[in-house]
Order: sequence, then structure tokens, then C-alpha cells
Amino acid sequence: YLPISDRSPAYRNEPAPIGTDMAIPDEIPPRLVTPTLGGDTLGGLVADWAAANLNIELYPWQRQVLDGMLEHDDYVLRHRWALVSTARQNGKTSGLLVPLIGWWLTDGRRVRCRAQNVINVAHKLSIAEDVFKQLGPLLKDRYGFKTYESVGRKEAYHDDGTNWRVEAGNVRAGHGTSNDLVICDEIWKLDADVVEAGLLPTQRAKPHPFALFVSTAGTEESKLFIRWRERGMQQIVKNEQGRLYMAEWSPPPNVSATDR
Repeated sequence: YLPISDRSPAYRNEPAPIGTDMAIPDEIPPRLVTPTLGGDTLGGLVADWAAANLNIELYPWQRQVLDGMLEHDDYVLRHRWALVSTARQNGKTSGLLVPLIGWWLTDGRRVRCRAQNVINVAHKLSIAEDVFKQLGPLLKDRYGFKTYESVGRKEAYHDDGTNWRVEAGNVRAGHGTSNDLVICDEIWKLDADVVEAGLLPTQRAKPHPFALFVSTAGTEESKLFIRWRERGMQQIVKNEQGRLYMAEWSPPPNVSATDR
């Protein structure tokens, strides 16, 4: 298939077709996606990093997400936040979070011309630690990072000041830190105060920070998830690019939940 980063901006801004055969094999576009301007993106660099360091080729949906949310003008990201939602077991951790964090901590810190601070959280520490289990040994063996592990926290840090923390998504998450990249996994289960009052304020002193929210489907109690999703829906309805990039793979609302 032709990588999305190599296509014309006009094609990428077309509405995602539903229930039709795609001209590009193996590619299933999101049902809901915010408009983008196309052009330069860092997504291909992350995909190349994954191939070189993790020996994996990213799926088309992972490439599309990376291309869309990492659009830039002269290496300044156009988007401030991203919300990505898919069903379970589609590769959100191994094919999206691990490559993005790994690239950001290594090649990305050179692109951004300074040491980087990264934090990733989930409502359960064990979920956030899945990323560390895959990425921590690689950073240590190949890139000279040192690692630290204790109850409730894992950390990798480099001599140049680059730091990565893994924590549970509770009221203490992020306090005392200043972060260039914030990753919130399974945002449907995270409390709004944890993210909006705890984690996002840690980025205020950073130039051009970025936050990624990833999730499976939520419930009526997923207030934070619903609020950010509605923000993305407003951009889609208005057909306007905004600071939020949102991509969602989900069934249309008129489909029965029992229809496989």
C-alpha cells in the first residue's frame, strides 16, 4: 500500500467511507477523524524507528494516526493533543505507544534539540508498565539509559537529562514533574482531575508539548473521555482543523451491537 504520509493532502481530507471496498489493500480508515492539513509529518520517522529498533512494520491504522497527530511546521507540532480510540487487541501499546515513546526519548530529543521529559500513565499501573517492559531493556542496552524500578513507579533516564516515568493514573501522577510528552492510556477509566488538573499542567513550562490519550470504548461514566471526544466531534462537524487530532475506529450508531 502507499503510506499515508506519501499521499496528497486532498485525499487525506476526504471523509472516511463506510461499508465500501477500499482501493488500498489492508487499510481501514477511522470512522471518525478530525480534518488535517496534510504536508510534513514526523510519523514516518517513528515508523522507521519501530522497524529499526523493534523489528516491526506498523499497521496502516498506526501509520495514519502517527502521520495525522505528528504533523508539523518546521518541526513545531501543529496539534497539542490527540485522542485515539480503537477496539481491544489492535496494537495500541506495541504498535503506537512503544514506538512513539521510544522515538521521542531517542531520535526525537535530537529533532527537538533538547532533553525530553516523558510520563505515561494508565488507570492500572500494570497496564502502564506493559510499555516499560517492552521498551525499558531496549533503552538501556542500545541507547545508554539507566533504569530505576520501585513499587508504584518505573523510570528510565539519560545523562543528558532526558527522563521517562511510568506511574499509575492517580491524584499523585505527574506532581513535581515538567513534561514534554504525556501519554494517558485507557482514558475511559481515568478521572478528569488526574489528567486536566494533574498531568496537563506539568506541560505549561515546556515549548510545544504534546499529550496523547488512547482508549477502548468507554461507558456513560467516562466523563473525561466523553468531553474530549465531543471536542473532536465539533471539529469534524465544522470541518475545521484544531489543536486536537482525533481518530476513532467504531461501528456507526445505527448498527446493532449483536451484528458481528
